[in-house]
Amino acid sequence: MDNIKEVEIEGGRIEISGKMKVLGVWLDKDLKWNHHVEYLIRKCRALGFGMCYLNKHLNLKEMRRVFHSHFISKITFGSPVWHNAISFHLRAKLRSIFYKQIRIIVRDFEFKLNRGGLLQRLGVPNLDLVFFLEETPSSCLM
Repeated sequence: MDNIKEVEIEGGRIEISGKMKVLGVWLDKDLKWNHHVEYLIRKCRALGFGMCYLNKHLNLKEMRRVFHSHFISKITFGSPVWHNAISFHLRAKLRSIFYKQIRIIVRDFEFKLNRGGLLQRLGVPNLDLVFFLEETPSSCLM
């Protein structure tokens, strides 16, 4: 089956792929989440550039809103399904991106604050709790 490149159904050709996006979540043929998490990491890194620009023009409260609406919403979407199934390496990459975004927002470029201080200053829970925020009413987060 691995050597079949496409199939024909009712006159239409369908290309066979090793991965596909279903309802915003990437699945591969082995039902692993590596591609989805790598996709999230790329998206979140791109968001970092926008966050740097916005940080020059918005106050901390406004940056918190941007962080929750654009960053947290991306990394938590579908996370109850994939979060516990990813490797330690991918989890570490996500955690690194998460804390880089927070350092941008609180303007801690000299690494003066430890991770707990960063989270407290921004008023967000740690990353392990963030993955379960979909079950938390958004009024509790603002």
